[in-house]
Amino acid sequence: MTPPTHAWVPFEQGATLGSRGSESGLILLDEEYWDAARITLERDTSVAPFAITCGIYWLLMHTRFFDAEAAATSAYAAMKADIQTIVDGIDSNDPAIQAPAESLLDHFTDKYPTG
Repeated sequence: MTPPTHAWVPFEQGATLGSRGSESGLILLDEEYWDAARITLERDTSVAPFAITCGIYWLLMHTRFFDAEAAATSAYAAMKADIQTIVDGIDSNDPAIQAPAESLLDHFTDKYPTG
C-alpha cells in the first residue's frame, strides 16, 4: 500500500506573508500540509537573519536559525519533504509505513539542528 499524499497550501491562503512570525521576522514563506503540519520561513528575526519554524500538530515543534538565505531556503525544502513523509506515514494504516515515519519523527531534530 502506498502512503496517502496531500498538498502543501499557503497557510491562511497566504494572508500571513509579509507579517511578523513567531521569531519576530518578516514571513517570506508559510505553508500548511493537510491540516497536520506547518512550516514558515522568516527574514530578519530577533535571533538570526533567517529562521525556519516547523511543526507537526500535537507531535513536534522545531525552529532553526540561519545566517544566509540560500542555506535557509535549501533547508526549508528539505525539511518540508521530511515533514510530508512523516505526516503521510502517521496517516497511513499500514504498519510498514507507520514505523519508518515514527523513526523519522524521532530523528528529525537530530537531522535538522537549531544552529
